[in-house]
Amino acid sequence: MLFSASLGVHAADQFETTPLHAAAVSGDANFIRKLVEMKASLEAQADHKQTPLHLAAHHGHAEAIRVLVEAKASLEVQADGKMTALHLAATGGHTEAIKALVDAKASLEARADGEMTPLHLAAGGGHTQAIEALVKAGASLEPQDDRKMTALHFAARHGHTAVIKVLVAAGAALEVVDNGRMTPMDLAPDEATRQALVDHHTTLRDDAHSAPENLRSNHGAGKEELKELKEDL
Repeated sequence: MLFSASLGVHAADQFETTPLHAAAVSGDANFIRKLVEMKASLEAQADHKQTPLHLAAHHGHAEAIRVLVEAKASLEVQADGKMTALHLAATGGHTEAIKALVDAKASLEARADGEMTPLHLAAGGGHTQAIEALVKAGASLEPQDDRKMTALHFAARHGHTAVIKVLVAAGAALEVVDNGRMTPMDLAPDEATRQALVDHHTTLRDDAHSAPENLRSNHGAGKEELKELKEDL
């Protein structure tokens, strides 16, 4: 919608869209600042219950997010589907928007419909850089949705091999089963995806086996001591 000073900052169209919503969609950070100074509502909900922050996140406008957050926009308001701003940024793979929200302390573990976290949504979309940003920020790798699927299940099911590499390297478990007793390997749609799961798991195992000699020696010494203790018993 076009802004009209005569109508005021709280004017809304048939979709409940205010000038601040429109500015958030366009990513116009300077106009957002002006509207905030004019006391535009940060929490007004337009179509699908989206606030201006939701729309800035959905469109990947990191600077607009920072301006809204600085003005004290609520981070955890839920739009339709219980989607927070971080869920929307993750769904779109908007890495800079994710970083802006994470810096503002948005919840990494918020649950949308289906018990999905932002990590689930980024994994399902194949957004590798978004996954890296979420993992770096401390997102848990093991939350399960209402079908008991982890983010790795989502990545495997959709054949997102680059996402698989990031998740496995971060420590995602390959043996977790969903409601159907399926592991990520079981859900892999093709040989390339199955190979990615095998290759990255093997690489991690080999890295562990190539630990420094002093660590491997200490580990061996511990095994010998345990053997002796068992013999004494």
